[in-house]
Amino acid sequence: MEKIDLSKIYITKRGHVGKPDILEITIGGVVYRASERTQQLSLKSLEKQIEGTARDLERALLARCAGVVRDASQCAENQIEANVFRLAAMVIRHDFPSEYETLMRASDQYFELHPDEKLTGGQVVRNGWVIDLPRLRDGLNRTFKRKQERTSAQY
Repeated sequence: MEKIDLSKIYITKRGHVGKPDILEITIGGVVYRASERTQQLSLKSLEKQIEGTARDLERALLARCAGVVRDASQCAENQIEANVFRLAAMVIRHDFPSEYETLMRASDQYFELHPDEKLTGGQVVRNGWVIDLPRLRDGLNRTFKRKQERTSAQY
């Protein structure tokens, strides 16, 4: 799966003498162009693409959180994972204390090497790495409750 850094979205308006303005939007290295007349229509379809991409990223990060909890030897591989693991740990702390410890350890290991990459929860949401905190908490609760149910059923 290709990783897309949603924090690197660039919007440029280019104008040429005698020609209509062109809006260029770069997401993950892909440039989308729209003329002045079609900007509104193009931006609506682009919003849908970004929303789909954000949900795909969210789904991948939830799966990654679950994977780290299953295999505690793993740690965050990049700034996005480290910050999302840290935020995820904070939102599940009371309901899942052992998962909290594992996610926080995976995050802390990364930040020991890259302390300047630690962001606040608000910055993580603004960067689009997490859609919102209640949604993150609900997704993690579902994931970890299923894990608990499977473990209980085995005994």
